[in-house]
Amino acid sequence: MNEILQNALTGLISGAIAALFTAVLFRSRIRQELLVEYDKDLRKLRITQYAKLYSNFVVIARYSRERDPTYQDLKNLAGQMRDWFFGEGGLCLSEQSRPVYFEFKKLLDATVTSAGTVDMNTPVKGDRLREIVDAGSKVGAALAADVGTRKSALLF
Repeated sequence: MNEILQNALTGLISGAIAALFTAVLFRSRIRQELLVEYDKDLRKLRITQYAKLYSNFVVIARYSRERDPTYQDLKNLAGQMRDWFFGEGGLCLSEQSRPVYFEFKKLLDATVTSAGTVDMNTPVKGDRLREIVDAGSKVGAALAADVGTRKSALLF
């Protein structure tokens, strides 16, 4: 009788451990699937929002720019960035892209403010223009890094 009871108890304990292990694995798997889905949704949202933001950067394109941007162009760009940030996309910025975005925003604001009494239709030239183009490119690179659009496919 003791042996039967011992075998039953061993079976019961083994079953409980197996059930607990299965529940932990199941919970872990569900959590992983939810995280993957969240990451996919966030990436899709970021691609959509970042494309909207980055399309405004055409006035500061490094290559094939139609003309040098004016102070008014930069003021408009700063306003478009503000509207994008508070309207649709600001919540999408990652910890990595956020500081780069705001450094660029500060540079645009400082440039427009420094124009002072200069005609706003005056083109921005020289070192300041290079600084703005470089900073805009850094924003683009940070946004691309967030969504992995400059990487090779990771599947194989």
